[in-house]
Amino acid sequence: MEEINYTRDELNKLEIFNKGGFEGRILVYSDQLLIKAFEPYLKEILDFENKKLKIIRLNEKNINGMVLVKPQTLVNVDGKFEGYVMQKINEGKTIDSFHDFKILLNLYQKLFEKMEIIHDNNIIIGDVKHANIVVEELEPVFIDVDSMAVDELEMDHKQLITGLTKTIPNIYNKYKNNDEKEIDKLKLLSCFIHSINQNRGTIYQRLTESDLSQTFKNEAVKILETDYNLNVSKNIHQLFEDELRKAR
Repeated sequence: MEEINYTRDELNKLEIFNKGGFEGRILVYSDQLLIKAFEPYLKEILDFENKKLKIIRLNEKNINGMVLVKPQTLVNVDGKFEGYVMQKINEGKTIDSFHDFKILLNLYQKLFEKMEIIHDNNIIIGDVKHANIVVEELEPVFIDVDSMAVDELEMDHKQLITGLTKTIPNIYNKYKNNDEKEIDKLKLLSCFIHSINQNRGTIYQRLTESDLSQTFKNEAVKILETDYNLNVSKNIHQLFEDELRKAR
């Protein structure tokens, strides 16, 4: 994998695209490319060698860039690994920006299909949330790839459970008793329910008060209530097909 080198001063002179969360900054590399530059203090918290190996492995995967934002080039600062170059997607517009029922059905149907591709490549997303899904011309793309698990390389912050994930009933039992791929899909279902109904309330209230069909609601409740042997993808694709057909 190719590498580019900056001094600290050179990197700090690059235009900031966005703050990129607590882990680092997203900087402008060119009109079409961005740099994710990690904060140096992360070296005291995370295994940077593991992160670098994951980025290299992701670069080698045969996955389309509209499924997930693949790392293209390693970035070194003063001779040490500190980030990577990636494609810029639609000015960073996340799925939170969309509210139309039919459009959201379409986007999440594609996300479940793309998640299958990611899992087939032995990748676990882990941090599935709205902020990590950007949309380019109605094509949703998973980002924040360096935190994912790749092959035998573990995800960052594996024990961290975010606010959206905590809304899933009995999530700690589900974590202990199910495959990580099924947990990924369950988190994506939770994202969908929170997208489709952004009113306050429990995940059950949001689901019940949404415009989804009673069939979808019933199946979603069964998934949410399952603590063992989760199989989210068993009916999910057909459910989205049926909802889209009704929405036409």
